[in-house]
Amino acid sequence: TNTPLQALALMHSPEYVEAARHLGALLLGLEGDDKQRLRAGFERVTSRTPRPEELALLTKSLEDETARFTANPAAAETLLGVGISGRDESLDPVAHAAMTSVARLLLNLDEAIHKN
Repeated sequence: TNTPLQALALMHSPEYVEAARHLGALLLGLEGDDKQRLRAGFERVTSRTPRPEELALLTKSLEDETARFTANPAAAETLLGVGISGRDESLDPVAHAAMTSVARLLLNLDEAIHKN
């Protein structure tokens, strides 16, 4: 079992960020709107449908991250450059970075980390 400090260190590891980047790219490639993509991502990570309040939080997070990376495109490029594998250059960097940030949230959910 990881301590909270170990879990925090893992969340910021290059491998974790890279995994979130790939999940973000996968979600951006899905059909539908952002809410449908977020719902699909939540289901992939937790094996259950998100409650309305969970989906609302994810949607708000995506909006906030999109605004943050729109204001600072260099930060988007920095985030997308983490890891060994290359990123999908066909994806808009702001959208990809924003979805990557939300994917990091999904991968950090207790349901994603702990098996019950």
